[in-house]
Amino acid sequence: MIPAAAVLRRGELTAVYVVSNQGFALKAIRLGYAHGAQDVEVLAGLSDTDRVALDPVRAGLAGAQAVGSAAK
Repeated sequence: MIPAAAVLRRGELTAVYVVSNQGFALKAIRLGYAHGAQDVEVLAGLSDTDRVALDPVRAGLAGAQAVGSAAK
């Protein structure tokens, strides 16, 4: 289970940002049932050791900056 606020939905893509050695990485996931308004079940796409970013907007911005600075 992960917080519903951590899930990013864009068109048909359902994903979360996970912490990686380079910053944040976007990972596609498959969701199951919602448990109340706060949590959602993850059926596929995450391992038990993945650390999920709780704020996908900030994680996306941080990931974009990390990629931008690495490319320079």
